[in-house]
Amino acid sequence: MLRKPMSTGLAMIGLLGILYFGYTLLTTGSVYISSLNDLDGTTLVMISVLIVTGVIAFKELNDLQAFGTVVIIVLSFIFLFESIYKFLFFDWVTDPEDLRTLLLQFGTASAIFLPLGLSYVRFNKAVYVFLALYVLFMFIWWITGYPQIFETEENRVIFLGADRIAVSLNSVFIWNRLTKIWLFLAFLFSISNKIQNRAYVPSEPQE
Repeated sequence: MLRKPMSTGLAMIGLLGILYFGYTLLTTGSVYISSLNDLDGTTLVMISVLIVTGVIAFKELNDLQAFGTVVIIVLSFIFLFESIYKFLFFDWVTDPEDLRTLLLQFGTASAIFLPLGLSYVRFNKAVYVFLALYVLFMFIWWITGYPQIFETEENRVIFLGADRIAVSLNSVFIWNRLTKIWLFLAFLFSISNKIQNRAYVPSEPQE
């Protein structure tokens, strides 16, 4: 722990995130955490699991490498979902501020190519399956009208052909969470534990 204070501290934050969600759920009965601006607790758990799993998987890397790689993976997960969500929900973004936010989110999400290029994250069969499920669920959600949790009851509907069907708040929440869980599992299973320390070591000067 003393040798790797940054990654150890990050792992502790991940564990605390899981415990805090459990405490909030037991005391309030709600998955939303009011002290964190009504953050959905399931998202906090996903982030925390990625952090702890990443720190364990990258234990062969030096402290800064492990810390940086885990942070990149977590941020990429968060902003990949958010940027795709915003792009689909708002269709073509016309407001300059929204467009700026969208581009920043896409840019942050693209940071995943760094650990991917270093083979710190890898695509395997499980990753492809979970990504396919994520795309399928997101497509169905979008093509049926993209109902949202924050919409009024009269506007919370799905469209099946010419039919307009009302859906419950819980149904929208479950579909939203399932869609995000598939992406989370794709990220989780992409983390490779077959890591060799790639820290740069200067070569000996040749005479």
